Amino acid sequence: MPLNTQIIRNGENLSLRWGGFHVAAMAIASTLDQPLSEWKLWEAPEKVQESIAGQGYPENPMPITPSMAFSLADYGALSLTPLNEGSYTLTQTHRFIDVTDDEVLELLPGDVLRAWREF
Repeated sequence: MPLNTQIIRNGENLSLRWGGFHVAAMAIASTLDQPLSEWKLWEAPEKVQESIAGQGYPENPMPITPSMAFSLADYGALSLTPLNEGSYTLTQTHRFIDVTDDEVLELLPGDVLRAWREF
């Protein structure tokens, strides 16, 4: 079952070189965008929040490694994010950097993140 993804900004699909980095960024952004009490992706959300705040996120993009991307594109991990509902509209700015090629992905308030599997 292939995973389909979209980032819709101002009613248009963003044109991206899609890969695991982008799926991981969507999973993390949709989780971080939620109130801390609703985070399911991490066992200790307070520690994650402290860590990213200490790194200056989102002004400083969060690095995403290939192993993070692989882990977050998994059925189990994605089911713990708001993407499990099919789509999520961001309320905050989020920035990520792909450590393999330095691509920076900035997600903005109002961006609609969509993920679904085809059978």
